[in-house]
Parts: sequence; C-alpha cells; structure tokens
Amino acid sequence: MKLKNYLIYSLKGFVIGMAIILPGISGGSVAALLGIYDKMIGAIADIRKNFKESMKVLLPILLGLVFSVSLFIPLDLIVQIAPFPVIALFVGMMIGGVPELTKKLKGTVNVRNILLAVIGFLFSASIGVVSVFALSPADLSNPQIFDFLKLFAVGFGASTTLATPGISGSITLLALGYYLPLLNVAVEMMALQNLGINLLICVAFGLGMLAGFIVLSKIMKYLLTKFLIPTSFTIVGVVCGSFISSFFNSETVDLVRTNPAYLSPLQISLTVILLILGVLSTVFLTRLANKKMETKKTEESK
Repeated sequence: MKLKNYLIYSLKGFVIGMAIILPGISGGSVAALLGIYDKMIGAIADIRKNFKESMKVLLPILLGLVFSVSLFIPLDLIVQIAPFPVIALFVGMMIGGVPELTKKLKGTVNVRNILLAVIGFLFSASIGVVSVFALSPADLSNPQIFDFLKLFAVGFGASTTLATPGISGSITLLALGYYLPLLNVAVEMMALQNLGINLLICVAFGLGMLAGFIVLSKIMKYLLTKFLIPTSFTIVGVVCGSFISSFFNSETVDLVRTNPAYLSPLQISLTVILLILGVLSTVFLTRLANKKMETKKTEESK
C-alpha cells in the first residue's frame, strides 16, 4: 500500500475511533460513509486466507482507531461541556454522506427493499429508547467464572457495533448495563489499579468482541455478496435510525436531567450550526473526491 493510501486509511480509522467514543454514534456507520466498510469487512472475513492483504487494509485503520481512543479523556471533557454540539457534528457528517451511500440503490426501489429499510430504521432508532430503560449496571468488582462467560457474550454482542453500520457501541453496552462498569475498569487500568482482575475482564470482553467480529464479518460479507441491494437498503435504514438514537439515549437523557443548561439557547444554536457544518463538510469532501475520480478516469481514457 502506498504511503498516501496508508495515511488516508489511518485518518479514517481515527474518525471511526472518535465515533466509537461518542455516545450514540456508530463506528460502523462512519466506516460505511467513509467508503471503507466493505473493504474492512472483507479484510476481516478473509484474514485467514489472505493474511498479508487483509493486514494492509486493517493495520492503518487499527492504528488510527487506537490513537483516537487514546484521546478519550480530553474528548470526554469536551463532551461534558457541550455534548449535543459534538454529537451534532458527527451526525451532520453522517447525514451528509447518506446521498453517496444510496447511489447504488437507484432504480431498485420496491416494496420489499423499502420495508427492509424501515425495519432497519426502527431497529436502530429503538436502541436509544431501550437504553433509557436499561438494565442496572453489572457488578464487576468481584467477577466469578460465570461473569467472565457473560463478558465474553457481551463482547460478542458488542462486536455488532462495528460489523453492522448504525448500531452504537456505547448505547448497546448502556442498554446491557455494562458501559459504566467497563468504563470504570478502563479508568482503573490507566491508574494501575486492580490490574489482575481488570486484565482478565478486558481479555474476556476482548476475546468475545474478536470472535463476534470475525463471525459477523463473514455473515456481512456473504450478505453483501449474495444480497447486495436488500442488505444495502437495510444498512441505509439502520444508519438513518442511528440519527435518532444519537440524540435520544440514556446518556443524553441523564445529561439533561443533571444539567438542564445543556438545552440552553446557546447550546441549541451551537448544535444546529455544527449539524449544518457537519453536513456541508461531508458533502464538500465527497464532491471533491468524486471530482478527482472523474478527472482521473478522463485522463486514463485519453
């Protein structure tokens, strides 16, 4: 892979990592809108058969993702000051990418495909609502063998957040009651506290995510290969539904309950402005990329 492409993939990985951190934003949605979802899924699904080629795609994405996640603390501080404007910026960027995402769906609109899009929309939008009535937080202070098995299962389920666009990792974990306990584990790890138990917790959860991601990537690759149009309609519906759950979920509801100032005229104005800026930035970058691609094709045809 050329250095330029390597840097582009790393930057896209960085943006995906930022999306994973923010409440309600789906890393899979961002990957789809950045145009690397299919490649990422294919690379993971074929990692055993084509390890070298798969790693050329996955390594720069992973490096960018890890770097962005390492910025969790400063980003979290920004989110605490102005959560809705920050979320609005990412949602705007996703909205701006929807037209590009639907390009290949032109001429394939029928009752079945519309129904799949609606089902995807309702499923994704409902995740935020479900998280408001979430299970009580899990107790990971003294985990037993069964708790580690549950962590593996939760990790397996959470892997859908990357393998399936439109589903937010943070909101899914909140709904299951594991977001805050796992966040506390991460904080303790950074402070070098309870390293033994916390390391086992991370390993159990991480192995579950890895296993789930590999299995679901194979499923998604099969669906995108055999049923491209119906699957694409469903993905578009899920991505659009995530716009609802991004703003309405247990975390944003709790923020407003504890501090009504988050809905002040200033915060709402910033939210609207950054939402519009997010849309415009994606539309501009998409048109720029398409223009460069058309110019390249024209030059090659001469």
